[in-house]
Amino acid sequence: MTGLATVEGEGVYFADAWRYGGDMGPGYTYDRRNGYAALTRELSRRIDYILIRGPDRRFRGEPLKTRVVFNQPKQFGDQEVWPSDHFGVMTEVAAEPREQPFA
Repeated sequence: MTGLATVEGEGVYFADAWRYGGDMGPGYTYDRRNGYAALTRELSRRIDYILIRGPDRRFRGEPLKTRVVFNQPKQFGDQEVWPSDHFGVMTEVAAEPREQPFA
């Protein structure tokens, strides 16, 4: 999906939004600091992606900012509860046409 392979001679390209505008850091969505994920004893890594077709020639569809979300537990009494065993990814995408990309 990221253009590294072809199917019947046809290629397609989707950009990994994290590479365009990801927060600092590796972007782990499966992280051992999450109590649910820690139970599996697997390494922390990114398992959730937003793949995007843009930007077009007017920069519509350009990923502007990508971040990991739902990556903090909530306290319920003395119990720490995580939303899931992995975190989410959110991307802000340019919708309006522009003459040049954002700096």
